[in-house]
Amino acid sequence: MSIPSSRPLDPVSRVTRLPQPLRADQPLCLGEMAEPLRVVAGFVDLFAVAMRDGRHVGRRRAVARLSAGDCFWPVPRALDDRGDGLGLIAVGGLGAQVEALGDAPALADIDHWLRAILPPAPPPAKTASILAPGRHDLAAGDVAAIQPGQGCLWLVREEGLLALPDGAGVREVPVPLVAGRWVSADGTARIALGTSRELADTGLLAPALAAAHAALPRQIAQALDARAADETAQARQRGELSRQGMEAAFGTLVDLIQPGSRLAAPERVLPGWEAGALVRRIAQSLGLELPPPAHAGKDGHPPDLAQALAAARLRQRGVLLRLGWWRQTGLPMVARLAEGDRPVALLPQGNGYVLWDALAGTSQPVDAALAEKLNPQAQAIYAALPSRPVGLGDMIRLGLHGTGRERLAITLLALGVALIGLLTPVASGLIVDKIVPTAAGDQLFLLVLALVVAAISSAALDYSKTHAVLRLQSGIDLKMHAAVIDRLLRLPAGFFKRYTVGDLADRAMGIATIREMLAGAALSSLLGGVMSLVSLGMLFFYSVKLALVALLLVALSLSVTVGLSLLQLRHERQEARTRGIAEGLVLQFITGVAKLKVAAAVDRAIMFWMRRYGAQRRFDIAGQRLARMQTVFQAAFGPLSTVALMAGVVLIAKGVMAEQAVQALAGVEGGGGATAMQAGGFIAFFTAFGQFQGAMTQLVGTLTRLLGVFPIWERSRPLLESPLDDVADGEDAGRLGGGVEFSGVSFSYAPELPPVLDNLSFSIRPGEFVAIVGPSGGGKSTILRLLLGLDRPQAGELFFDGRPMSRLTPDSVRRQIGTVLQNGRLMGGSILDNIVGASAARLEDAWAAARQVDLADDIKAMPMGMHTVLTEGGGTLSGGQRQRLMIARALVRQPRLLLLDEATSALDNRTQAAVMRSLEKLDVTRVMIAHRLSTIERVDRILVIERGRLVEQGRFADLIAQDGVFAALARRQML
Repeated sequence: MSIPSSRPLDPVSRVTRLPQPLRADQPLCLGEMAEPLRVVAGFVDLFAVAMRDGRHVGRRRAVARLSAGDCFWPVPRALDDRGDGLGLIAVGGLGAQVEALGDAPALADIDHWLRAILPPAPPPAKTASILAPGRHDLAAGDVAAIQPGQGCLWLVREEGLLALPDGAGVREVPVPLVAGRWVSADGTARIALGTSRELADTGLLAPALAAAHAALPRQIAQALDARAADETAQARQRGELSRQGMEAAFGTLVDLIQPGSRLAAPERVLPGWEAGALVRRIAQSLGLELPPPAHAGKDGHPPDLAQALAAARLRQRGVLLRLGWWRQTGLPMVARLAEGDRPVALLPQGNGYVLWDALAGTSQPVDAALAEKLNPQAQAIYAALPSRPVGLGDMIRLGLHGTGRERLAITLLALGVALIGLLTPVASGLIVDKIVPTAAGDQLFLLVLALVVAAISSAALDYSKTHAVLRLQSGIDLKMHAAVIDRLLRLPAGFFKRYTVGDLADRAMGIATIREMLAGAALSSLLGGVMSLVSLGMLFFYSVKLALVALLLVALSLSVTVGLSLLQLRHERQEARTRGIAEGLVLQFITGVAKLKVAAAVDRAIMFWMRRYGAQRRFDIAGQRLARMQTVFQAAFGPLSTVALMAGVVLIAKGVMAEQAVQALAGVEGGGGATAMQAGGFIAFFTAFGQFQGAMTQLVGTLTRLLGVFPIWERSRPLLESPLDDVADGEDAGRLGGGVEFSGVSFSYAPELPPVLDNLSFSIRPGEFVAIVGPSGGGKSTILRLLLGLDRPQAGELFFDGRPMSRLTPDSVRRQIGTVLQNGRLMGGSILDNIVGASAARLEDAWAAARQVDLADDIKAMPMGMHTVLTEGGGTLSGGQRQRLMIARALVRQPRLLLLDEATSALDNRTQAAVMRSLEKLDVTRVMIAHRLSTIERVDRILVIERGRLVEQGRFADLIAQDGVFAALARRQML
């Protein structure tokens, strides 16, 4: 398809410099322009169009949009001998007008034009060094770029070989560098970077601009081809993900008819999308449901393992696969094959693991030979509680998921122990009724031998049962504890303001206490229930009437115990509440003991604590009094129940004797009447009753202890029922560009308080270095909290790269934000540990972050380099080194936004200058809160916030000259 022919400007307009309309149906070919033009009204879109035989054909591909005031230059067409190639055209929007620029365009217009027209290059394989104007030496493989706020700089090669992103070499003619473009050194090289003014003074600007225009069609063509290939790949991947989603949807229906068929069904996975497939399979093994498209990144590119896990809200932890790991089960893991470094899933199954290969779609049990093919480092995956408010049942289901084998084994083993235990009453009856009257010594020996074998078998079964119980408890503890910690980490920041630290710690530990009580109670109930049922069957076998008496006695014991427990529960509720208050005070007093001494308030603090602690102990003692009453009752109930059964035996015996007497008087012989219980049966019955009573006492005691769960649960419920800091249907932020915008944002920490931010609006360009200053209490720190998603605007909206924060998942944004706080501290450990932390970054990433802040040379000079051990707080380092190390820690994840809250406030002027020079070189968006105005003289822009409003903005010198709020702040610091 061809487009309307382009046209040159009216010759009259070039002479008279009059504005001329540029219509959309009459595009202007940049290759036919005689001079640069300026857009004076509307907007103009620049498109790249393929050419054939010198004519424009094919569809238009967008290159840039120019607004009023922008300029554009003639760009020659790139044509071969047949007239085929690429050309640029300008298409006017509604009301667009252009005019000839003249013979002496402003240098700022040239810089703006090059920033608009030069296509961004793909990210380099190596982290780029941000260079300022001047001469620089590059080593082989170094990548150089300019600061985003610098505009446009011209690169002059003085020595060595240099290459541009498109592979073209840099020759004698200067080359423009703008944000998003870079140059790499093929060997040792020396370069010089200068501004357009400096290049114009040497007379090289005109030929350098002409050379840049000549290379522009080729650079644009390569960028457009790369973009088209990327869009094609993304379309194919989206189609494949849609197909997988449809298969998963049908699999859900098939699974209703054939349970387990979905897990067994093979899944086709595209290369590069293994991480999402592995997470889906692991989530299914954990009993979770994840739709496949949920793992696609916002930009359409395959997610890595960390992104896929974050989208699934699963946690990971690095583990080492030690010798024999495959012979025991545990959590699902993601490992990598040593050959090809391809990720695979390790799923627990039975007493071992199964390896699932996403690309091959195969599963195979892991043995020693297969384990040798895996890298020793792996990632263990932890399940999480649902994002909705959860209850006790959700926690129990999470802990018991995947423990069916252990629970079945414990039940069967407990049943075996209980059945073996029946031999004791049976043997007792046989000895009294059969063996002793007949003096059968050989039978007694065999019976004793059988009891010894039964005891050994019972001990073996009990040992196996204990081992299975420990495995079950450890598995439950591992999953539930990790899920609770994950839940705490996902709670919004505002939740933690409602409670003191000690009270919150007590509530969190309460969940662990519930977990321990439930784990022990469930097993005790299971074992006691099995034993009591078996013993109860034995009681009915020997005597139905006595068995009913035993049931009545146990019901009486249960009623009294439950009644006392309910009375005790009331006191335990009060004790749990007052304990949280008292423990919260203790933690506050410990952390503030210095302030208490300075204020001479130690005695008042102790008095205040004693009142709370006294109330706690009062409720505790009342509860213990009822618990002692239960203990006394249970101790007395045993003998009393024996007396009651003896009385029952006597009554039953009298009844039998009376019946026999009546039968004798009536002359009835051998009637079917009742018979008296023999001595052996009596002893066997009482032995079985002892077992039954012991099992029921254990069961009742367990149920009684379970009542103590309720007050603890009532205190811990807010942690599990509060809304999470998640957007249920939020989008993954993808790779952020660094652009930030506040649009009419208002925020207040409480409805009755005045707003901290009041209709605040400003924007920050990607790569810009912005400082936020203003009087104390003006809302500067609140801005950082909103950027981190710790609080949400009550009015207005916060945008990242034009997308509202309210529609993005906070975690996907926070992962790309580095934060350096005023009171940040270094932890004890190596420099590498301090930089990398818990991230998946490697040693080379730590060195790259250190180079970004000019700390690499200092680390190399240390005894063990990156492995040099630091004390807590980094006391062996200078203040500047500590601050740069914390900045490197924030940069190691390659964030797109760096937040600094008074990061240099404690440094001297010389160290502060070194840290600021490091910050100025960073190729990320930087937002810095500063009270010392000397730290922000060289930032790109300053925002002055007063009473939650933006009152001034601009560069340092301009704001000083305005004699406004900023100038007043500066004068106060100069006094």
